[in-house]
Amino acid sequence: MADYSNSIFRVLPDSDVVRVNSNRLVQVFESGTDTLVWEENADQNGFYEISSLPTGHYDTRVDGVRVESFHHVKADHTHNIEPTWVWHKTGTISADMNQDDDVPIFYPGVAGTIIRLTVTAHYVTSGGDIRVHLLAGSGSSQLTFASDSQWEHQVNPGSVTYGYYHVDSNPGITIAATERVAMGLDYTATTVQGVTLTAAFRQS
Repeated sequence: MADYSNSIFRVLPDSDVVRVNSNRLVQVFESGTDTLVWEENADQNGFYEISSLPTGHYDTRVDGVRVESFHHVKADHTHNIEPTWVWHKTGTISADMNQDDDVPIFYPGVAGTIIRLTVTAHYVTSGGDIRVHLLAGSGSSQLTFASDSQWEHQVNPGSVTYGYYHVDSNPGITIAATERVAMGLDYTATTVQGVTLTAAFRQS
Protein backbone atom coordinates (compact mmCIF):
# COMPACT_ATOMS: atom_id res chain seq x y z
CA MET A 1 0.00 0.00 0.00
CA ALA A 2 1.42 3.37 -1.02
CA ASP A 3 2.04 6.24 1.39
CA TYR A 4 1.33 8.91 -1.23
CA SER A 5 0.05 9.08 -4.82
CA ASN A 6 -0.97 11.81 -7.25
CA SER A 7 -1.54 12.59 -10.91
CA ILE A 8 0.06 15.39 -12.91
CA PHE A 9 -1.54 17.46 -15.64
CA ARG A 10 -0.58 20.35 -17.90
CA VAL A 11 -2.17 23.02 -20.08
CA LEU A 12 -0.55 23.01 -23.51
CA PRO A 13 0.65 26.30 -25.08
CA ASP A 14 -2.15 28.32 -26.74
CA SER A 15 -4.75 26.07 -25.16
CA ASP A 16 -7.12 26.13 -22.19
CA VAL A 17 -7.61 22.36 -22.10
CA VAL A 18 -6.10 20.40 -19.20
CA ARG A 19 -4.31 17.27 -20.40
CA VAL A 20 -2.61 14.36 -18.71
CA ASN A 21 1.16 14.91 -18.40
CA SER A 22 2.36 11.44 -19.41
CA ASN A 23 5.70 9.81 -18.63
CA ARG A 24 7.27 12.92 -17.11
CA LEU A 25 10.02 12.82 -14.49
CA VAL A 26 8.46 13.58 -11.09
CA GLN A 27 10.78 14.55 -8.21
CA VAL A 28 9.87 15.18 -4.58
CA PHE A 29 12.17 17.37 -2.45
CA GLU A 30 12.10 18.47 1.17
CA SER A 31 10.29 21.80 0.99
CA GLY A 32 12.49 24.80 0.23
CA THR A 33 15.60 22.66 -0.30
CA ASP A 34 17.37 20.66 -3.00
CA THR A 35 17.27 17.51 -0.87
CA LEU A 36 15.81 14.85 -3.14
CA VAL A 37 13.46 12.43 -1.37
CA TRP A 38 12.04 10.46 -4.32
CA GLU A 39 11.97 10.45 -8.13
CA GLU A 40 10.35 8.38 -10.85
CA ASN A 41 8.59 8.84 -14.17
CA ALA A 42 4.82 9.14 -14.13
CA ASP A 43 2.94 6.53 -16.17
CA GLN A 44 1.00 7.19 -19.38
CA ASN A 45 -1.90 8.55 -17.29
CA GLY A 46 0.30 11.00 -15.38
CA PHE A 47 -0.06 8.86 -12.26
CA TYR A 48 2.76 8.26 -9.79
CA GLU A 49 2.92 6.46 -6.46
CA ILE A 50 5.39 6.74 -3.58
CA SER A 51 5.57 3.55 -1.53
CA SER A 52 7.17 5.12 1.56
CA LEU A 53 7.09 8.83 2.45
CA PRO A 54 7.69 10.13 6.00
CA THR A 55 5.49 12.83 7.49
CA GLY A 56 6.74 16.18 6.25
CA HIS A 57 6.44 19.21 3.96
CA TYR A 58 7.51 18.64 0.35
CA ASP A 59 7.92 20.30 -3.04
CA THR A 60 7.04 18.48 -6.28
CA ARG A 61 8.97 19.20 -9.47
CA VAL A 62 8.01 17.91 -12.93
CA ASP A 63 10.91 17.85 -15.40
CA GLY A 64 12.79 20.17 -13.05
CA VAL A 65 9.98 22.74 -12.70
CA ARG A 66 8.34 23.20 -9.29
CA VAL A 67 4.60 22.60 -9.60
CA GLU A 68 3.29 22.29 -6.04
CA SER A 69 4.06 22.13 -2.34
CA PHE A 70 2.24 19.67 -0.10
CA HIS A 71 2.06 18.46 3.51
CA HIS A 72 2.04 14.70 4.08
CA VAL A 73 0.92 13.20 7.39
CA LYS A 74 1.18 9.48 8.08
CA ALA A 75 -1.29 8.15 10.65
CA ASP A 76 -2.90 4.88 11.64
CA HIS A 77 -6.27 6.43 12.48
CA THR A 78 -8.25 9.65 12.31
CA HIS A 79 -10.89 11.17 14.55
CA ASN A 80 -13.15 14.17 14.46
CA ILE A 81 -11.88 17.51 15.73
CA GLU A 82 -12.67 17.81 19.41
CA PRO A 83 -15.62 20.06 20.30
CA THR A 84 -14.61 23.09 22.37
CA TRP A 85 -16.74 24.29 25.26
CA VAL A 86 -16.25 27.82 26.59
CA TRP A 87 -17.57 29.34 29.81
CA HIS A 88 -17.05 33.04 30.53
CA LYS A 89 -17.97 35.07 33.59
CA THR A 90 -17.73 38.77 32.83
CA GLY A 91 -16.91 41.64 35.15
CA THR A 92 -15.46 41.60 38.64
CA ILE A 93 -15.82 38.35 40.58
CA SER A 94 -16.79 39.16 44.16
CA ALA A 95 -18.69 36.05 45.29
CA ASP A 96 -18.92 32.30 44.74
CA MET A 97 -20.63 31.05 41.60
CA ASN A 98 -22.10 27.59 41.11
CA GLN A 99 -24.16 26.58 38.06
CA ASP A 100 -25.41 29.96 36.87
CA ASP A 101 -28.12 31.12 34.45
CA ASP A 102 -25.71 33.65 32.91
CA VAL A 103 -23.04 31.06 32.09
CA PRO A 104 -23.85 28.19 29.66
CA ILE A 105 -23.90 24.51 30.48
CA PHE A 106 -23.02 21.77 27.99
CA TYR A 107 -24.36 18.27 27.40
CA PRO A 108 -21.93 16.15 25.36
CA GLY A 109 -24.62 13.88 23.92
CA VAL A 110 -22.12 11.00 23.93
CA ALA A 111 -19.69 9.71 26.53
CA GLY A 112 -16.14 11.00 26.30
CA THR A 113 -13.17 12.62 28.00
CA ILE A 114 -12.12 16.21 28.57
CA ILE A 115 -8.57 16.18 27.22
CA ARG A 116 -7.56 19.83 27.78
CA LEU A 117 -8.60 22.66 30.09
CA THR A 118 -7.52 26.29 29.85
CA VAL A 119 -8.16 29.03 32.42
CA THR A 120 -7.82 32.72 31.58
CA ALA A 121 -8.38 35.61 33.98
CA HIS A 122 -8.43 39.03 32.33
CA TYR A 123 -7.14 40.90 35.37
CA VAL A 124 -5.99 39.87 38.87
CA THR A 125 -4.83 42.21 41.65
CA SER A 126 -1.87 41.36 43.86
CA GLY A 127 -4.23 39.81 46.44
CA GLY A 128 -6.64 38.29 43.94
CA ASP A 129 -7.47 34.67 44.76
CA ILE A 130 -10.13 32.46 43.22
CA ARG A 131 -10.52 28.76 42.42
CA VAL A 132 -11.98 27.83 39.04
CA HIS A 133 -13.88 24.53 39.03
CA LEU A 134 -15.18 22.23 36.34
CA LEU A 135 -18.53 20.87 37.51
CA ALA A 136 -20.22 17.77 36.13
CA GLY A 137 -23.21 15.73 37.22
CA SER A 138 -26.58 14.32 36.26
CA GLY A 139 -30.02 14.97 37.68
CA SER A 140 -32.02 18.18 38.01
CA SER A 141 -30.33 19.85 40.99
CA GLN A 142 -27.93 22.76 40.67
CA LEU A 143 -24.28 21.81 40.18
CA THR A 144 -22.04 23.16 42.96
CA PHE A 145 -18.29 23.12 43.52
CA ALA A 146 -18.91 21.71 47.00
CA SER A 147 -20.35 18.46 45.63
CA ASP A 148 -19.82 18.30 41.83
CA SER A 149 -16.28 19.54 41.23
CA GLN A 150 -14.30 17.28 38.89
CA TRP A 151 -11.28 19.60 38.56
CA GLU A 152 -10.04 22.89 39.99
CA HIS A 153 -7.29 25.45 39.53
CA GLN A 154 -6.29 28.34 41.82
CA VAL A 155 -5.85 31.76 40.22
CA ASN A 156 -3.51 33.53 42.65
CA PRO A 157 -0.40 34.88 40.88
CA GLY A 158 0.62 37.06 43.86
CA SER A 159 1.03 40.22 41.82
CA VAL A 160 -1.00 42.49 39.58
CA THR A 161 -1.46 40.48 36.40
CA TYR A 162 -3.21 41.17 33.11
CA GLY A 163 -4.07 38.09 31.08
CA TYR A 164 -3.42 35.32 33.60
CA TYR A 165 -3.25 31.97 31.78
CA HIS A 166 -3.05 28.31 32.79
CA VAL A 167 -3.42 25.13 30.71
CA ASP A 168 -3.88 21.53 31.87
CA SER A 169 -3.06 19.35 28.87
CA ASN A 170 -4.09 16.07 30.50
CA PRO A 171 -7.00 16.46 32.92
CA GLY A 172 -8.45 13.07 31.88
CA ILE A 173 -12.00 13.77 33.10
CA THR A 174 -14.57 11.23 31.92
CA ILE A 175 -18.02 12.62 31.16
CA ALA A 176 -21.15 10.51 30.61
CA ALA A 177 -23.65 11.35 27.88
CA THR A 178 -26.31 12.06 30.52
CA GLU A 179 -24.18 14.58 32.44
CA ARG A 180 -24.20 18.33 32.15
CA VAL A 181 -20.97 20.24 32.50
CA ALA A 182 -20.58 23.75 33.90
CA MET A 183 -18.06 26.16 35.45
CA GLY A 184 -17.97 27.01 39.14
CA LEU A 185 -16.03 29.77 40.94
CA ASP A 186 -14.90 29.64 44.57
CA TYR A 187 -14.16 33.26 45.50
CA THR A 188 -11.52 33.84 48.17
CA ALA A 189 -10.16 37.39 48.12
CA THR A 190 -10.10 40.81 46.40
CA THR A 191 -10.25 41.44 42.67
CA VAL A 192 -10.35 38.95 39.83
CA GLN A 193 -11.99 40.13 36.61
CA GLY A 194 -13.28 38.21 33.60
CA VAL A 195 -12.75 34.47 34.06
CA THR A 196 -12.87 32.08 31.08
CA LEU A 197 -12.69 28.28 31.19
CA THR A 198 -12.19 26.41 27.90
CA ALA A 199 -12.44 22.62 27.53
CA ALA A 200 -11.67 20.28 24.64
CA PHE A 201 -13.91 17.20 24.67
CA ARG A 202 -13.11 13.95 22.81
CA GLN A 203 -15.93 11.47 22.43
CA SER A 204 -15.30 7.82 23.28
